[in-house]
Amino acid sequence: MLGFSNPARATVMIVKEIVDNALDACEEAGVLPQIIISITSEGDIFTVRAKDNGVGIPPNEVENAFGELLFGSKFDTYKQTRGQQGIGVSAAFLWSQKTVGEPVRVITKTKDNDAWEFILTTKGRGILKVKSKRKIDVTFEHGTIVEMKFRGSWQSKRHLQMYLEGVALANPHASIHVKLNGEELYFERRTDVLPHVPREVSRHPHAVDVGLIEEIASMSTYRKLKSLLMDNFALGKVSISKIEAQCPFINNPPNRVSKEQLRKLVDVIKSMKFPLPSSECLSPLGEEIIHKSLQRYNPQLISAVKRHTSMYNGHPFIVECGIAYGGQIDEFKLFRVANRVPLVYDEGACAITHAIKSVNWKSYGFKQNKNEFPNERIVAFVHFCSTSVPFGNQAKTYVVPDEHIVKEIKLALQQALRDISGRIARKQKKEKQEKKFEEKLNIAVLLASKVYEILEVDELPPYESIAKICGAELVSDEENNADKIVVSKKRIDELFAKAR
Repeated sequence: MLGFSNPARATVMIVKEIVDNALDACEEAGVLPQIIISITSEGDIFTVRAKDNGVGIPPNEVENAFGELLFGSKFDTYKQTRGQQGIGVSAAFLWSQKTVGEPVRVITKTKDNDAWEFILTTKGRGILKVKSKRKIDVTFEHGTIVEMKFRGSWQSKRHLQMYLEGVALANPHASIHVKLNGEELYFERRTDVLPHVPREVSRHPHAVDVGLIEEIASMSTYRKLKSLLMDNFALGKVSISKIEAQCPFINNPPNRVSKEQLRKLVDVIKSMKFPLPSSECLSPLGEEIIHKSLQRYNPQLISAVKRHTSMYNGHPFIVECGIAYGGQIDEFKLFRVANRVPLVYDEGACAITHAIKSVNWKSYGFKQNKNEFPNERIVAFVHFCSTSVPFGNQAKTYVVPDEHIVKEIKLALQQALRDISGRIARKQKKEKQEKKFEEKLNIAVLLASKVYEILEVDELPPYESIAKICGAELVSDEENNADKIVVSKKRIDELFAKAR
């Protein structure tokens, strides 16, 4: 369910969970991430060592972080987060114990505190056991080091490299150094700007459902269901009055409201119109950062687009994309990203893939077979950020291809492609004009020199006439204009002397 279905996928998933935790820890510490990962193998036994400069795990929480599923759960948080279940690194620990059974080493240091080393193992049925823990001396101020062995496979190497490349694109404020059995990958930081920290806001009313109301009611004491709704959803007095007119039972205690009444309440709320929630709960990259991130490919052209806030099942989302074209890019590459986390597997089922293939790339001047990826030197980057990404499975490998989501992604791509194709067309037009100008200039200078020769005239060349014949503007030697075809006196002098 979590993506640890075989050694090949497990290799990617373990690195993913460790990197996700490292990035979260660095953002919590308010520092630019510096992540170093090493993966070595002896047969199918892999060893991963990862170090970050994040806030560090408090020593009293290490056991829970690695041994307790749902420890870092963010299901109840109405803001953008990398993960939701809180079972990532604990699932990696369980895979390590299930397939190899050797202890996991964790070194953690929080700021202004001692560093601790933990040796973790299990005592049966996946229950964590601390084999040993001790204070140690380290050279770093704060951060975490994780070392574990697991059964893996290099069949996933291409997916792992794509994942790491995607992480670098989606997190250009991070410096990531990776060693894969001796092969080194270094993704340098592209910006020193830390991402916007999303702010938790009240839930949108359309996020309501029967289970959520029951969950909130079980964790708190409310005398009236109405109070529960006002405290936990973005509902004002006017909206509550409208709901109360159709559902008078909201004045009852939550435990005295039947399932049938709750279903009616949910239907009434979802039939009403409410404004979109504040985008402060989201953390999109932004067009400028996407542009800087894509510059790592040294392309000829880059276009970045950020769409306006939209909503799906009561959760706001923003789609943004970047298209890098030409230059040193030699093939088409697609990077699917959700909440700054690359999606590696199940590409064909994803809303992003559906949107890419549904775009008519030919209308923008690019080669494409019907319902396929374009056959062009392009890097396409699509980021879907939301308070709750609608993943299609528990492994969170693809976004459900809902019609509304696909449409938003498609509109973002089309806007970026219009920009790219327009700039290509303008460049081609200018190149054509410059070629035509060069031909006219050579003919005009040659004609002038022959006329001077016949008339036996020894004067300066007819600058104005030559420029007029070429359809160019005569400028001084220092001037240059990118928007017009210009010719300088110095250029005419050189050509005239050569012709004579």
